[in-house]
Amino acid sequence: PAHGTIKWINTLRCQGESIITQALPPQESAIVLGMLLGKREGIDPDQYNDFQKTGIVHLFSVSGLHVGFILLLTGCLTSSLGLSRRGRLYLSIFTLLFYGTMIAWPVSVQRAALMSSLGFLAYYSGRKNSLLNALAISGLVILLINPDSLFTVSFQLTMVATWGLVVIFPALRKYCSRLGWA
Repeated sequence: PAHGTIKWINTLRCQGESIITQALPPQESAIVLGMLLGKREGIDPDQYNDFQKTGIVHLFSVSGLHVGFILLLTGCLTSSLGLSRRGRLYLSIFTLLFYGTMIAWPVSVQRAALMSSLGFLAYYSGRKNSLLNALAISGLVILLINPDSLFTVSFQLTMVATWGLVVIFPALRKYCSRLGWA
């Protein structure tokens, strides 16, 4: 059984799920819970197949996209509150830790949270942010915590997809712009 902070976070998650299921019809609440927490239990199988066919099923796999949205909201909040650089750093990292714990730390969220935290540390300390180094460090930390992650599809996909975004996408964009392709 969970104790202390974990128990508190689990209680908050359950309360949030309850509020969503009470406020929305079953089908819509299942979709919202799927998008926020990665829960797929209440989603109609036919509708889930439709999501797969249209390519938006990724919204139900909590990943770096979700972490990005969380950080965007946190950034807006910290800016609105006028927090200091240190306050923004601490609140952003706390939010990452809270959200990751709430959704049980899937590998893609571990990677995204580690990379984001390293990026924040670099930014707020006035240092250059290297996405490739952050990716390598996050992969190493994940493997140090759980070496078996190396053999999971989720680890492999999050690392390769992020590597593609960090390395291949900028190269392709540069190449296409030289050809005059917008």
